Amino acid sequence: GKSVTANMLTAYYSKGCNSEEMFSRLEISQAKDFRKHLNQYDVIHWDIQWCMGPANGPEKVVSYISEKTISELKEYYPDVLLAENHSLAETLARINTVTGRKFIVIIDEWDVLI
Repeated sequence: GKSVTANMLTAYYSKGCNSEEMFSRLEISQAKDFRKHLNQYDVIHWDIQWCMGPANGPEKVVSYISEKTISELKEYYPDVLLAENHSLAETLARINTVTGRKFIVIIDEWDVLI
């Protein structure tokens, strides 16, 4: 259920998809602010389970996720991100400062680290 919920939240909030039809038959579509939040945000969705292998173990997952996320953000914001951005927090802060954009972060399977 957690993964389905994470995917549903990503589909609802993410600007990266058009999910109005998918939600149109559900109760949420009757909420007065349904369209206010629908597909309006930059969403970062991490599935920790899928990062374990490429990261080569749980002790390297955080750095792996940070590096891969920064790399992807540089593709989306090439004019905003400078070469000296070193941490994920710094990268997200820079994007927010320059563009005013905020991110929704959805973390699935976080418990595999435990």
